[in-house]
Amino acid sequence: MILTLNQVLNIILTVAAVVVVTFLVLFLNQLRKTAREAEKTMAKAQEAIDGLQVIEAKINAGLDGVGEAERDSIDCARGVKDDGGGEWERICWGAGAGAGVTRGIAAGAR
Repeated sequence: MILTLNQVLNIILTVAAVVVVTFLVLFLNQLRKTAREAEKTMAKAQEAIDGLQVIEAKINAGLDGVGEAERDSIDCARGVKDDGGGEWERICWGAGAGAGVTRGIAAGAR
């Protein structure tokens, strides 16, 4: 049985088409798996970003408290310097947890 040129070319084209379709199906299947994994990774990244935003808010609140304590400390130091001790020293250090530097430190500790 001798094949004609047209038959040989048809066989070659058929085999080539089958190979191309097979690789295309495998490629699309792998692409779908990759897309699913990317979706999961993006969800985890979003969760991480949300967690970092919560941490950032806590840090900013703590830094605000530190700034307040710093301002109170500077006010007390200036007052003690200008007053020579006396009244400012009593306000800053002797009035207990509700005043001066102690108030600023307590606010920063939250």
